[in-house]
Amino acid sequence: MKLTELNKSLEKSFWKYVYGDLVDNYYFIYNYNQNREKSRFYVVTDDKKEVIGIGLNYDNHVIQLRGTEAAILTMLEKLHVATPTFKFPSSMRRLFKIDIRPFLLKINGQ
Repeated sequence: MKLTELNKSLEKSFWKYVYGDLVDNYYFIYNYNQNREKSRFYVVTDDKKEVIGIGLNYDNHVIQLRGTEAAILTMLEKLHVATPTFKFPSSMRRLFKIDIRPFLLKINGQ
């Protein structure tokens, strides 16, 4: 599994994933079109280089995470933001109950 910041070579796969669920991925579309200068986009790919998750860091504060459980855990492990506000599907809530404390300790240097 690989986490990569969105680049030209991944854009087609990124948009295919985004348009697979327009309602859930609305903020990816909005921020790409309206707030690109304050936004960073991420793609998680599997061993076959297929997109299994996407991330959005808006203004180095609001983090949108979408994808498989493994993709979200990868983003939690590798995306470091000082004071994050997470937005994620409710189906992934249990990941945050289990993993958010070690993640927060890690980003706070403890």
